[in-house]
Amino acid sequence: MPITIRRVETGTDYSGANSSVTVTVPAEVGDLLVLFYGIDYTSSGLNDHTTPTGGGTWTRRTPVIAPTYQMPNISVWTRPVTASGNQVTVVSNGNDAGVYAQVYVISGHDMDDPVVDADSVIATSASASWVAPAVDGADSGLLLCGWQSQYPNTTAPTIPGSMSDAVSTVNNDAEGVLCSAREVLDADGDTGTRTATGQNDQYAAASIVIRAATGPKTIYVAPAGNDANSGLVPQSPKATIAGGMSAASAGDTVLVADGVYEGNVITPKGGSAGNFITVKAENKWGATIKGDDSTAKQAAVEINHSYVRFQDFEITGDVDSGLRNGVVVNASNVQVVGCHIHTICQFLTGGTGWQGGAGIDFWYEDPLENVLIDGNLIHNIGLWETSDQ
Repeated sequence: MPITIRRVETGTDYSGANSSVTVTVPAEVGDLLVLFYGIDYTSSGLNDHTTPTGGGTWTRRTPVIAPTYQMPNISVWTRPVTASGNQVTVVSNGNDAGVYAQVYVISGHDMDDPVVDADSVIATSASASWVAPAVDGADSGLLLCGWQSQYPNTTAPTIPGSMSDAVSTVNNDAEGVLCSAREVLDADGDTGTRTATGQNDQYAAASIVIRAATGPKTIYVAPAGNDANSGLVPQSPKATIAGGMSAASAGDTVLVADGVYEGNVITPKGGSAGNFITVKAENKWGATIKGDDSTAKQAAVEINHSYVRFQDFEITGDVDSGLRNGVVVNASNVQVVGCHIHTICQFLTGGTGWQGGAGIDFWYEDPLENVLIDGNLIHNIGLWETSDQ
């Protein structure tokens, strides 16, 4: 699963020795917050960053470096999101200096071990080449680098050509800037340095690699969900089956909670050989797909992609739905297993023509191959008068 940066929020403050920044960013359970925390000047006797506050437990990922007098400093911290909603981050420092914060909201990471490696440096000699340190990388991992200027430099550096989406936080009162950028890695091993081009000055820089989630994942769907949610944890589900499938990749499972899902489901994608996308009711027949005649094939479930498996759903219509088909199979390598399919018909009223109905129908123009229909309970299918119900 690719890592996604869902949002970035920034803040800066200069209030002398009382400088403090509060950054608020919406996030979901299961997201990861990554904080770049910078200062542009170190006062005498004050050497390091204080731990961020504002909710949750932050873990420092870069080493503690004691900068000398007047040097800038940067550190990187992470925090898992354990409750959905606005996440508040507060950074402050006793230095008479500008304080800078950039908070990334990340999903698609390895939740058990999200950080591959991180490091930071402080350049004590002036240079126009601002070098973020090399760290250990990971294939499909996300590299984030940050560069903090020294007072009084407000010119953001030009990020390396391999990186994108520069985020710059400028403080014109403190006269400093924090800049960060991102890069998706394509191999394991040492990342090498990343050099931004800035003013000929002293600077601090940091690098961190976030590990991508590996292996099949589960996408959660529930009636009270929202398709804008990630769906990666039960507390933050998608709202629709199609929304869950859109977030899935080959080999993943879309797990659908109990409830009624109104409207037809048309598959947005399929899996691959040996790696089906499985769309499954969490409890057998506890999730109901209630279809209608609003789509061309008038089917509650329309499977147009290969390597898709629908399992354990109740699939039905009602006397007013006009639903003609329970499931339409329009692709090879499809499985419909363990479903309860019933009340599929178009009712004969006012002399309308014959429409008929099917529990499971096949519309594919070419021969279908490797289609499994197994263990389904199918009844009350076809055309009859309303008065017969």
